[in-house]
Amino acid sequence: MTGTRPDGIVSRTATAADAEEVLALIGARSGPEDVPEAEAAFIDGQDGFKRWLVAADGPRIVAVLALWEERVRVGETWLQAGQIDFVATASGYGRRGLMRGLIDEAHVRCAARRDALQIMLGIPYFYRQFGYSYTVPIPVTHEVPPDAKLEPPTGVLVRRATGDDLPALQALQEEAQRGADVAMPHSSHMWRWLMKAATVELRIAEEGGMPAGMSRLKRAPGAPDELVVAEVAAPTVEVARALLADARSLVGGSAISVVDRPAGALAHVLAEVGRHSYGGGADEYLIRVADPVVLLDALRPTLSARLNASAFGRGSGELLVSFYRRSAVLRYEGGAVTHVAAAPGEQAPVSEGGAGVPPDLVADLVFGPHGALELEATHADLNLGRQRALMETLFPPLRADILVFYID
Repeated sequence: MTGTRPDGIVSRTATAADAEEVLALIGARSGPEDVPEAEAAFIDGQDGFKRWLVAADGPRIVAVLALWEERVRVGETWLQAGQIDFVATASGYGRRGLMRGLIDEAHVRCAARRDALQIMLGIPYFYRQFGYSYTVPIPVTHEVPPDAKLEPPTGVLVRRATGDDLPALQALQEEAQRGADVAMPHSSHMWRWLMKAATVELRIAEEGGMPAGMSRLKRAPGAPDELVVAEVAAPTVEVARALLADARSLVGGSAISVVDRPAGALAHVLAEVGRHSYGGGADEYLIRVADPVVLLDALRPTLSARLNASAFGRGSGELLVSFYRRSAVLRYEGGAVTHVAAAPGEQAPVSEGGAGVPPDLVADLVFGPHGALELEATHADLNLGRQRALMETLFPPLRADILVFYID
């Protein structure tokens, strides 16, 4: 991808020679604490830089983003996805459409790969302009104070993980995500970068000489007493407590910031040690669905499983879901969604016996925590009509567990 704008700025795929400029821009705009992770991803073997898109004004890189390949599980169905990361525009170059051009190109690449969705996190509102919707809650970060009682349990040893531990770390995270309705694990290249980044440390807990849990630590450069603990995978309260006690010991007993993992042992430990929430308001991952029909067709195995387990399991029929400018028709029979087809949009789908879902709520309907019924109750233009029970069956509230490269 190479294109020259009227102002002479060139948009293109990054090259290895761009490393210094790219990392300097990320450091200037995102902060020095993000540079080591960006460096680990950019300088990855012979082609890490090929995942990056840049805008260059002569020799200077003035805008950048990275595009990762991801996989997202919904029920038992795996979807190919893209994740946009490390978005930065140089001071003085904003409001010129540079980032719009890079994001548009990223979406072209995602379409060529046949990604079913894109996922990211970012600054407020901005990415709504590119078709993203706030969808999946980001777990709350809590401060565990220095006086919290975190005596390490006997019989659990915590140490720094090495490359040899990688299969065990992946297995621990897989088990931690097993109960989630929606999950995005780390890809193989993401694990490589986590192992390489100077600000990241992976810790593994062992019980009886066997892997029992893990955590991901992030240190800010020049701030040895500041530590973020994330991605805690612990099957028991004892292992979760051991991982937090280990993290606090690494900063001399200072307070630590811990990213919660709801529905796991970590949440119980945070409650025990008198957690102190900070931050405020909702924070959510953004998801973009370019083609709802393609997405629903890819999800037929999961939709079929929900249908088969419901009162509709022995029925047959068609479900019209209008996105107003276009529609999808789902055919079902014998407990399976057998076909998903595109159809013209319906402005009044309820009068046609269908349901209406605005395009910007598709991501929440399919991946989010609300489900069809709550979305109808809170959005005037999402109408389920006579298909309310069937839509509730196919699109229930979901719990998600998402792992991303960036942690704050």
